[in-house]
Amino acid sequence: MKIQRKLTPEEFEAIKPRLKRMSQRNVDAAYQVLVNDKTQSEIARELGVTQQSIGDAVNAVWKHFQKHYEQESGLAIPSDWIKVSALLPPEMAKVVTQMEKSARDKLRKDQR
Repeated sequence: MKIQRKLTPEEFEAIKPRLKRMSQRNVDAAYQVLVNDKTQSEIARELGVTQQSIGDAVNAVWKHFQKHYEQESGLAIPSDWIKVSALLPPEMAKVVTQMEKSARDKLRKDQR
């Protein structure tokens, strides 16, 4: 199963200062993939570039997001962790939020 990387517009905005060395075209392409759910091949066709170049841009932005998260939270994100975004009823959202907090607490304990 292929894991889809996803960021909210706010998360992308928070890491923009880290992306100054990237071309605006690559930043925009990564935004389309990570925030707007477009495929890498779709963006590559639109821009007339290879899918690999779009994948490289997405990977670069994702690495900046991971570093940002690690600095903000003080935790190194394990490579097998998946960022999840979902719309849920309040009672389910509370359960998921608690699960995430428990996982972070365990990770924090393990990384000490």
